[in-house]
Amino acid sequence: MIKRTRSALSRIPEYAPTRITKSLKGTIVHDLYDVIDQDLPEMEQRELSLVDVELPDGAKREMYFVDPSYQLNEQRKQKYYEPILTEELFDQFSSDSVFYDIGSYFGYYSQLASYSGVPAENIFAFEADSTRYEFLEEVHGNDGVRTVNAFVGNETSSNGIRLDNFVSTNPHPSIIKIDVEGGEFDVLQGMRDTIGSARPILYIELHPQVYSNFGVSVDDIITLLHENDYQIWMANHRDGSTWEEASLEALPKYNPETEDTNTPENTYLIKADTQ
Repeated sequence: MIKRTRSALSRIPEYAPTRITKSLKGTIVHDLYDVIDQDLPEMEQRELSLVDVELPDGAKREMYFVDPSYQLNEQRKQKYYEPILTEELFDQFSSDSVFYDIGSYFGYYSQLASYSGVPAENIFAFEADSTRYEFLEEVHGNDGVRTVNAFVGNETSSNGIRLDNFVSTNPHPSIIKIDVEGGEFDVLQGMRDTIGSARPILYIELHPQVYSNFGVSVDDIITLLHENDYQIWMANHRDGSTWEEASLEALPKYNPETEDTNTPENTYLIKADTQ
């Protein structure tokens, strides 16, 4: 088992371009990490543990979680972690799916894809942070799932990739999950051609409270999707809420003048689909 000593504030992706890394350090994104790990020691020993999980179809499976972690704490509180996204992806996955998991951490959703019948060669798990990637690599080391240790964005470098370039030599995605702590617009910019040609269903965790540090906004993300004829639905993926079709005006925007507490609940999930 992998064990690593990490502080809650050290989880900014090491492979992010300098301009993005600098935009996060010393900002409220650190407060978010503190809240996520508030029940954990400031410095902790973490390892992978197998956890019994009941899937949406009632089947029992063992899945790897990092222990201790916010994700494992949430899994123990509920039937499964992030129930609305877990149920949605479980229903969407099939033997014909090609799944890109961007910001995979230890591979919860890539494991779910595998258990849902997606062939291993059609599952691609991307993780920028080197320590997180070690967990991911151990989870999928022998099952054929493709793991990629790189920052996904709008730049190509020794440690960064654009999905448009990646897709040119790999299967085109039909389903993409994006959770990159504020870099969502950068990821979308780097996959404009893929959005236009493959038309994947997109599940994106939005982080309005940090977008000003990136020079972008929720409006920029939704406008890009609308320009490509995507419809938008919104949900709180941390509880059992349902999807609601959402206009640009209805989507929450973070206002530091009125929201002085930064919590995980300030993030939310959107689904973008062309159907």
